[in-house]
Amino acid sequence: MSAPRPIIMKNTKEISAAIAEMLPADDRLLVAVAGAPGSGKSTIAATIADQLGACCCLIPMDGFHLDNSV
Repeated sequence: MSAPRPIIMKNTKEISAAIAEMLPADDRLLVAVAGAPGSGKSTIAATIADQLGACCCLIPMDGFHLDNSV
């Protein structure tokens, strides 16, 4: 069995449209963005959240691994 092929999207509008198509009518859809530090994950997530509008809730995780004393 071969690995699934990645879906390549060229911009955040394509990503937002794909997410909107996956949204269940009466339920939640969790979307996570992963990548290297400083790669723009928060920026892309915020842009996609803006494009999705009121149906989206952005929960930033920047610095979650830091001790509270920092």
